Amino acid sequence: MKSFFLKLTATIFLLALSGCATSSPEDFHVEKLSLVKVSTDTKKEIDYGRYVDVDGSFYRLRLELTSSTDLVDLAGDYSLRYTSYLCDRPDYKVLIGSNALYSDGENVQGLGLSKRYGSTEIPERIFLKEPKYKIIQSAYKVEKRQSIEKSLNSDGTDKRHAYNMYLGLYSPAVASWRKNSEGSYQNEFEAYDLKTQPEDVCIVIEGHAKLGGGFKSNVVKVDRQLFKDVLNGVE
Repeated sequence: MKSFFLKLTATIFLLALSGCATSSPEDFHVEKLSLVKVSTDTKKEIDYGRYVDVDGSFYRLRLELTSSTDLVDLAGDYSLRYTSYLCDRPDYKVLIGSNALYSDGENVQGLGLSKRYGSTEIPERIFLKEPKYKIIQSAYKVEKRQSIEKSLNSDGTDKRHAYNMYLGLYSPAVASWRKNSEGSYQNEFEAYDLKTQPEDVCIVIEGHAKLGGGFKSNVVKVDRQLFKDVLNGVE
């Protein structure tokens, strides 16, 4: 009986511990948006209407964010993901981004799990590196320099952490997407085109624990003008 209560107490403690949300990161800022060309041999990509080059490479938007939050530390305890949607149409289902977040070319989730449990315990697929890319052109937020200056330590070093993610430029109607995805389990996403019709895109980074609890970041808004700037003059 004593053993039973000890196990019960331990279970309740673990549930309570895992259910408690960590303090939510509230200072994610957009620093840079780049139009990049990604080689097809670096990442298996479903063709659901992407902008492609004659050599088969496809185009993506590479978004760089900074925060005082160390997501690598949090990734050892939480499953990280981000949701992206059109700010003015939050209920309009669109497939703009994946769940992959990168830091210095490495998957943040893989870095966090490896740091906590060791690389031999983590499935290899978690360690997918950032795809190889070539920057076509970039656009910066106006307050980029101000945000960096405010975050400097007394010795002049930058204490903010940098992360990046990839956003799609375009997606067709669901019928075309399903046809090319070779699966019927996909969610029904609507069409959009950020090149011909730029819109504000909102992003929220989330962390989820297996037994409940987690966190959400502040809403990161990528202004439509930034999309216009980075795609200016691009055919």
